[in-house]
Amino acid sequence: MKTILDRNDLRLFLDTQLKEWPQAQTNYAAMGHCLQRQIEVDGEVIRLQFNPGRQRSTTADTSAIEIARRDCFLCAKHRPKTQKKRRLGSFDLLVNPFPVFEEHYTLAHVLHVEQRIKPHVRSFFRMLDRLPDLTLFYNGAQCGASAPDHAHFQACLWEQPEVPHRGSLIYQEGTTTLSEGVSSLRPAWLLEGCSSASMSQVLFSLLDFLSPNEEPNVNLLAWKRGERSYCLIFPRSRHRPEVYFRSDEGQRLVSPAAVEMGGFLVCSRQRDFEQLNAAEIREIYASVCWSTQKIQAHRIALQEHLRNSAHA
Repeated sequence: MKTILDRNDLRLFLDTQLKEWPQAQTNYAAMGHCLQRQIEVDGEVIRLQFNPGRQRSTTADTSAIEIARRDCFLCAKHRPKTQKKRRLGSFDLLVNPFPVFEEHYTLAHVLHVEQRIKPHVRSFFRMLDRLPDLTLFYNGAQCGASAPDHAHFQACLWEQPEVPHRGSLIYQEGTTTLSEGVSSLRPAWLLEGCSSASMSQVLFSLLDFLSPNEEPNVNLLAWKRGERSYCLIFPRSRHRPEVYFRSDEGQRLVSPAAVEMGGFLVCSRQRDFEQLNAAEIREIYASVCWSTQKIQAHRIALQEHLRNSAHA
């Protein structure tokens, strides 16, 4: 029987870790002092958080040279001795010591295998079923993952991401549907259904459509409401926005990952938190996301691919 962890199980695990692990205790206590504000951009509410504890992740060097040089911090043998685990299938549930939310976990594969979503699509939805009170997310190796050398998901207590409007229906199989997620900032696809197996099949086919042989550049956000599951798939055009690399006052150290795709911008520098405006936020998303026109241009080919995959 698969283990299902409810809010009480998770809170007990987190509280125990905070008592035993000083670094985590300090960083979670600091969450209570994180400044937040929100900006409306093209009719969408984008929330900003000033969180200096996330600078390590925001500015992480994920080049092949740096990855080869350092120890993998998600491997059991390199974790702090005070970091405990809860085994869930092929993944270890860990308290994330650098939180964005009041409850923030990492799900690290028990083996040191590369960050690839296709081999773990079924595990992604199974994990969602095991953690029904949390929002689950995946950062592609070139889309915000701080550990592109080790397969992992993250999970957090997040009431709900900022969800794009449901647009044109692309595909339906029973209770499972795939629609375009309409947003001028963060275009996506919205997958929803009541069957993890069916949703896994559709997501795998979509990922295969995006990149048959390589890791597709995507962020995933998934959550449950009762028996129904929801998953946003954000296709990415690049890892970091152009403003990240500027050397003048216009530089913004914002490195969008799944959380940012959900409408929650984490700023590790106070200057960025205070100065970011609607035009800059629009520019950041435009720099790293597919355009609405590009998603719509793939509509017919994607529909045909999904139909063919379903009957293969």
